[in-house]
Amino acid sequence: MIRRKFFTLLLATLFINSMSMSVHASAANHEAVDKLDSTKYVSFEAFLETFGVWEVSETRGTTPYLFNATTGYRIDSAWTYDEDGKLIEIDLVAHAIELNYSNILNAELLYSTGFTVPIMPINDLHQPNYRFHQSSSSTPLGIAVPASAEFRGPVTIQHTLGVSTSHSFSAGVNATWQREGAVQAGASFNWTRTSTSQEITSGSWQIASGRIGRVYFTPRYNQTNGRLWVYYRNVRMHDRGSQWGRSPRLVGQFTDGVFEIRTRVG
Repeated sequence: MIRRKFFTLLLATLFINSMSMSVHASAANHEAVDKLDSTKYVSFEAFLETFGVWEVSETRGTTPYLFNATTGYRIDSAWTYDEDGKLIEIDLVAHAIELNYSNILNAELLYSTGFTVPIMPINDLHQPNYRFHQSSSSTPLGIAVPASAEFRGPVTIQHTLGVSTSHSFSAGVNATWQREGAVQAGASFNWTRTSTSQEITSGSWQIASGRIGRVYFTPRYNQTNGRLWVYYRNVRMHDRGSQWGRSPRLVGQFTDGVFEIRTRVG
């Protein structure tokens, strides 16, 4: 039922008047993203609910937007860019579906990482050789991070910061560099350890009067899922279970992903 809930798009009736003025948005240091601590939650369902659901508002006479009642944020527009650096607007209905689906994956990964029991070492005279066998791959969105300073409307944000993104692994992998290397070698895509989003200097993101907001960047990843095995003398011996790895997906030289204007009442 939890998964179905994330694909249900509800209608809301929120309306705000829009005014704008043009400023140059910049910040020396964007605020750090709060770490989601899954160990505070007894059940996965309770942890999943903290992500909230992005719902579509299509009130007659207003521009559609997305709203998350759990976080209090709304998304008025979303953009990605091509290899030439050209901004491309994203349909918000499709974006809501992908955000909600990706949030399920993100919650599952974070929850499993927080509660994974440490793997005990194998006592053997010979050095083990780890191999990863991929069973599937996907390109989910990650967690949104600030890409501009925060402003009080009415204002137009025209500049974003570059946001750094790193690769990550399940708890059963990131214990040793040999395991990380096995996942990277077994993935069906070219692995990227770190990358940075493009800085946009020609954007036009509106924050309406009575609201506070900023531009966020949600990175997209190449993700591999499979099983990690331990080999001794080229013989498969021990199954380390289902594992995953994420690598920043690139568009040209920059991190693939979505820019959004997220606002709240203020």
